[in-house]
Amino acid sequence: MALTNKILTQSEVLGGLLLSEVETTFDSSYLEGGESFKPSDAGLQSFSHVLCNMKMGTEASEKWVGDPWYGSEKLHLNDHKTGKEVASAVNCEKVKVVSFCLGKGRAK
Repeated sequence: MALTNKILTQSEVLGGLLLSEVETTFDSSYLEGGESFKPSDAGLQSFSHVLCNMKMGTEASEKWVGDPWYGSEKLHLNDHKTGKEVASAVNCEKVKVVSFCLGKGRAK
């Protein structure tokens, strides 16, 4: 599955770090184990910290997709009811996550 990443803002902060605000839109079935999200997707060379927030959930009423998080260069989605990672078969179309990415260097 391909993610669509849109850098909303990018600004310099203390210590020569950059802060990028990135909106990620999922487009179909979620890949269990997470979807690839690398520093270059946020316009950076490396991450120091990534904080993820749900902007819009799935339209499927039987699924409570939420609790996004970042780890191992991947964005992960958890089922809000069970606290477990969303299974591969779950349609995550229209799910949007906003990530605040703190890191070094602008991507080349």
